[in-house]
Amino acid sequence: MATFTKNQDYNDIKKDARNLGNDVKDAANSTVAKVIGMNTQDVKDMAHEAGQNVRQFIDDTSKQAVDARDRLEERVVSNPLTSVAVAAVGGFILGALLRR
Repeated sequence: MATFTKNQDYNDIKKDARNLGNDVKDAANSTVAKVIGMNTQDVKDMAHEAGQNVRQFIDDTSKQAVDARDRLEERVVSNPLTSVAVAAVGGFILGALLRR
């Protein structure tokens, strides 16, 4: 069983999100460059490929979300008192912010 620190998990998620954003940006730039000067069938084929890529992206993202949920669940089960304390502090802070 792997152990993670809060900072490691946060930094890993942050890094993954940054990489994901860069991948989407690169794919968009590549697609725009390809579309210029194409005929209708080529554009249809590209749209089909883009749809497949989006489905793959959704699958990958869903798997990452499930992995993150599983890691969180594992941490809550292994540290129930810490989890309750963190939730209580978070609720207190949120309550204080909403009161303003």
